[in-house]
Amino acid sequence: MDFFRKTFTQLLEWLARCALRRPWLIVSVWALVTLVSAYLSFFHLGVMGNTNDLIQSDSPIHKLWLDYVRDFKAREEILVVIQSPDRLRNRQAVEKLVSLLPSDPRLVERVYYKNDFSKIKQKALLLQNLDELRDLETQSAQLAQTLRKRGGTLDLNLMLTEANTEFARLEKEQGRGLDDFGKFAGEFVQKLTVLADKLEASSQPGDRAAGVLLQGVKAQDRSLSRLDEEFARREFLEFADGKMFLVLIRPGPPADNSFTPYADPIHAIRKAVAEVRTLDPTLTIGLTGEPILMQDEVEMSSRDTIISSVVCFLIIALIVFISFHELIRPATAIATLLCVVFWTLGFGAAFIGHLNIISQATIIMIVGHGVDFGIQIISRYEEELSRGLPFEVALVTALKTTGLAIVTTGIINALAFFTMCFNSFIGLHEMGILAGAGLLLAIIGYVTLMPALLVLADRRRVIRPEKIRHIDMVTGRRLETLFFSRPRAALTGVLVVSALAVALLPRLSFDHNLLNLQARDTEAIRTLRDLDTHAMSILFAIVRADSIEDSRRKAAQISGLPSVKSVRGVHDLIPDHQPEKLAILRRIQGHLKKAPLDAGPPPRMPLEATRAKLAELLKNSLQARDQARSFSGISSQAKKALEIFEKLIPALQRSVAALDRLSPAEATRKLLDYDDRVMGEMRRGLLYLRDHQPESPITPADVPLEILSRYQSVSGTSFALEVEAKKDLWERQHGIDFLAQLRTVDPHVTGTPVQNTVFIALLKESFIQAALLSLLSIIVLVWLHFRNVQRLILVLIPLGIAVLWTLGFMGGFDVRFNPANIVALPLIIGIGMSFGVYIIDRFDEDGEVNIFCTSTGKAMFLTGLTTSVSFACMIPGEYRGLSSLGLIMTISMTLCLFTGLIVLPQILIVLQQMGWLKPRPPLSQ
Repeated sequence: MDFFRKTFTQLLEWLARCALRRPWLIVSVWALVTLVSAYLSFFHLGVMGNTNDLIQSDSPIHKLWLDYVRDFKAREEILVVIQSPDRLRNRQAVEKLVSLLPSDPRLVERVYYKNDFSKIKQKALLLQNLDELRDLETQSAQLAQTLRKRGGTLDLNLMLTEANTEFARLEKEQGRGLDDFGKFAGEFVQKLTVLADKLEASSQPGDRAAGVLLQGVKAQDRSLSRLDEEFARREFLEFADGKMFLVLIRPGPPADNSFTPYADPIHAIRKAVAEVRTLDPTLTIGLTGEPILMQDEVEMSSRDTIISSVVCFLIIALIVFISFHELIRPATAIATLLCVVFWTLGFGAAFIGHLNIISQATIIMIVGHGVDFGIQIISRYEEELSRGLPFEVALVTALKTTGLAIVTTGIINALAFFTMCFNSFIGLHEMGILAGAGLLLAIIGYVTLMPALLVLADRRRVIRPEKIRHIDMVTGRRLETLFFSRPRAALTGVLVVSALAVALLPRLSFDHNLLNLQARDTEAIRTLRDLDTHAMSILFAIVRADSIEDSRRKAAQISGLPSVKSVRGVHDLIPDHQPEKLAILRRIQGHLKKAPLDAGPPPRMPLEATRAKLAELLKNSLQARDQARSFSGISSQAKKALEIFEKLIPALQRSVAALDRLSPAEATRKLLDYDDRVMGEMRRGLLYLRDHQPESPITPADVPLEILSRYQSVSGTSFALEVEAKKDLWERQHGIDFLAQLRTVDPHVTGTPVQNTVFIALLKESFIQAALLSLLSIIVLVWLHFRNVQRLILVLIPLGIAVLWTLGFMGGFDVRFNPANIVALPLIIGIGMSFGVYIIDRFDEDGEVNIFCTSTGKAMFLTGLTTSVSFACMIPGEYRGLSSLGLIMTISMTLCLFTGLIVLPQILIVLQQMGWLKPRPPLSQ
């Protein structure tokens, strides 16, 4: 017969006889190995959570990111978000928090929460737009001329006088200056509206006018007079009108040889945050950022894995003990399983050095699938004992028969997992090594250690065959009749369900959002959402520039892209056209020095003169509107004039009517207040222009160090732009569209959105490749085992049906693949194949379908149950990535058990009835 089958059979027989002769030696050697493995597992193994470390550094796109990190000394930041309706309390909380943060640079390297604008404030006028400065130059020249001509001061009456003068000039020129008058009227209407609001408002404190008073003042006038206030407001990183403050913390260098490199800084920051919360419980303070998300992910996934593994181990032990109705023999399988788990972890510590977010699922797989080998051997061993054979003969027979099947399936599974190593995704590569090695160690353990333990357990016991609990022949025949009496009808049902699954396949989808892997409603996720809504996103692309001018040019191009929300960079504080702006500002200063701006507001308000000027303006406007209306149908100029006067008249009417209703004293008080607030803003702005002229351009040396170090490389030769998207970049399609547009400006764009997109694309590609390679290796190895194409196809049919039904279930119930659970693809193929091998091997041995009348039915049911239970233990976990993996694997393993134990025998029966299938001769022939 087949050389390899004979060789393996002889090897297993030799191992069984070694266990019979030297059980204590074998147990002692493996006990020592287990102790060493346990030491390595507890003290040298952890979970690596940084997804960037799972991508090979020679990837061209990943190299762009690494170059950026190196050139800018960039590192992930921890964000503390402080929220309350009170700006002052928020500022105080920020200052308190910063004072409580550790000064040790190994924990906190840098804290960014405020800006020092002292150097830029002296040159702030250069930040004004060039066209605005040109308009300001024209206005300042006209204003200086008007003030010198009229000999007055800049107040409400001068504004009204100038309005009447403009109106008279428009009449005199018969509409030829309509464009200039329209521009003047637009600004004048704003100021009149504020005047009307002020005159109409109640005299009670907190009236509406106070809240809107400055809305009618040109933003340019306000910013000029209140530049100090603007810089003070922007000193802190505040958003949402002071309701949200942000503190950016760069943790110290990541700890060497640590799988949670920022654990110590995060602990220190959380301690400081807790103290601030104690001082003011009404504040909402949250932490987020990539280090926090990574720490949460590692902690949750590790905790879930440990809890799931322990619970899984206990449940499986309970199932095994109950199923065999005794303690000693099942205990040998459980003890061997525990050793195998430690061997696998020890191997991972010694040869890989860590687990990762993906490979840690291997432990659950080893617990659930590894015990299957022990169940198969014990089931066959007890079957032989129940026939009255001595335990020595029973042990040798079990290893020669069932042992051969588990060695075959185990090696096939292991090699299938090793195929994961042939791709560029490090996370999958490491999982392939660990899973493949774990299965090989499980095979070795169950054909060496467990037989030795069985010898120690049974060699001095009196074994009574009648006491061994197994399915008796009558019960077995009833089960055979129940499940296999109508195979054609059963297979018809299988085809119907399969057709339904095929129809549901188009609904299958992939969830690319990495946040959906985290636990729901954690502090980091809530804070992240608040930050996205009210301030900024932590996901932004990085575009590099060679100079400030290049940075400004690229920023202008990027800002015009439909998907871009904002572009941040040092160019924001280093304006262009500075020499020209300096010249304009000097000319403005020359004009304003000739104007009487120091006179201040009038000591009193000439009420009647003001009333008369307003009334005159209203009368002239009404007449002009009526005249324009009569010609608006035939003249575009008249139509334009009509639009101007229809905007001007309501504000004039409101102001005149309000003055008529007010007492002289109240009217005078409100007019003076208006003059001080509105016209005073203009006076103060013009005085600022006159007295605060910059002498030199703004340079990088003037930029706050916190901002400069963020956007300028260490060498000073390169600059970075942070580009934020309008849409949520956690959603993959938004990210793809965003990056596609950015690459039209710079094909070398990098940043976390790029990394995430590359990571997930590589992940999907790698797992699909791994699944295909796994399938290919299984096809080759199963063929080598059987050397028969028909049996190869029969092994693949139940696996294919189970995979199809699993995918149909996912499509029908909207269970999505994601970056964590896509590992299920190679796992299903690798583990699910073994059911078919067991069934066909038993068919060839017995010459007929004899599942429930032998130990095979019980063993397969238990192996399927334990494997499904092991993955089901992952479902309740907090970390949704592993939880979803547990759900998919539980469904798929249950279906693999059903198709292997129930569907495949139906196919064998039908083929045998048709004469298309015959059992192979025994190995001895």
